[in-house]
Parts: sequence; structure tokens; C-alpha cells
Amino acid sequence: MVIKKAIYVWVIGILGMISFAACLSASQGEVPSTSNAALDNIFARKSVRAYLDKEVEKEKIDWMLRAGMAAPSGKDIRPWEFVLVTDRVALDSMAAALPYAKMLTQARYAIVVCGDVAQSSYWYLDCSAAAQNILLAAEAQGLGAVWTAAYPYEDRIRVVRKYTELPGNIVPLCVIPFVLNRLLAFLKAASDKTRQLFYFYSFPPDNFCILFLYFNKFLTFAPILIEI
Repeated sequence: MVIKKAIYVWVIGILGMISFAACLSASQGEVPSTSNAALDNIFARKSVRAYLDKEVEKEKIDWMLRAGMAAPSGKDIRPWEFVLVTDRVALDSMAAALPYAKMLTQARYAIVVCGDVAQSSYWYLDCSAAAQNILLAAEAQGLGAVWTAAYPYEDRIRVVRKYTELPGNIVPLCVIPFVLNRLLAFLKAASDKTRQLFYFYSFPPDNFCILFLYFNKFLTFAPILIEI
């Protein structure tokens, strides 16, 4: 029994240090709060890779696309094109072929931000600004989204071209999957106290900090395990 307790204390200590260190690093990126809604939204933006299988209102999608079109553009050329992908086969196929877009299997929607190389040689700069606007619009509407790169990688560009049937002069910059943020949906359903606790421990590196919460729950049952 003494040996079992000693092992228990040692394991708990190691897990505690690892999870605490992870959450401490998360708190260093704590979101500042201002009195300005636009600045608060910028600081709150995050890359979200876990989604709920629910529809997003057409109005919210329209606002995201409008936000993209409101981006600054050199000489006001606006060389961007936006492709809204909702086809399940296309989303799953891109998820299988793109190395950092596996979350597409969870998403019902994705916006492919593209540029017309015939209009501007600096299309990727304008389209990057447009993509950022889209991400900020998603954040402002309670949606989870993430930038997954296509350009400048030729293999990724070919994949996106294949499943979106883009013409030769249109080059995909990135694929932005989006849908209702699973974590935010959970937080809305939680009590204020639980929401604050979960928020502190789960943003932004989430995986290790969520582990810390589970670890705390484990402590509740650990004394029972010792007696077994």
C-alpha cells in the first residue's frame, strides 16, 4: 500500500507539472480586453480546428464574404475570388490530400480564397488581407475558422484546383474551413463559473490545458483507486 501511494504521488506530481506548465504558457497569451469592440475581436481571434456538425446561417456566410471584399487592395484592383465549398466529397477529398487541412472532414463549409494572376502580380498580398478579414468576421459571429495554406505549394494548389475546378488564371491562396465553434457552444451552455474556468485553461493551446481539466477530475476519483 505504501509503494502504491508513493507511485500515485509521483505520477500525480509529474502530470501536474506538465499540465500546469502548458496552461501557464497559454495564460501568457491571454486575450487583452479593451473598450473597443473591433480591437477586442482582433485580439480574440483564434485558429479553431474542431467543429459542430451544424448549419451556419446564410447571412453569416454573406457577412464573411463581404468582409473579405472590404479588404485593402493595391490600386484598388481587388484581384480576389472566393469559392464557397459545401460539397461533402470535395471537402473530404481535400482533407485527405492536404497535409494541414484534416479538419475539413468535420466542416460543412470552406471558403477558398483565390487570386487572379492576370489582374495583379501582387494578388497574394491583397488576398491575404481578404483572408484575414474573413477570419475576423467568423470570430465576430461566433464561428470557428482556420487558415490552411495552398499557395505557394504547387502540390496543394493542384489539389485545391482539382476539387474546385478553378480556371488557369485563378490561384488558390488558402482554404478556410468554418462552422460553429464546438468549444464556444459548450461554453454558452455552461454556467458562468464553469465558463470562466474552462476559458482560462483551454485557450489557446487547448489540448494540454483540457488535459489539465480532466486531470483535476481524475483527482476526485484517485483516492478510490488507491484503495483498490
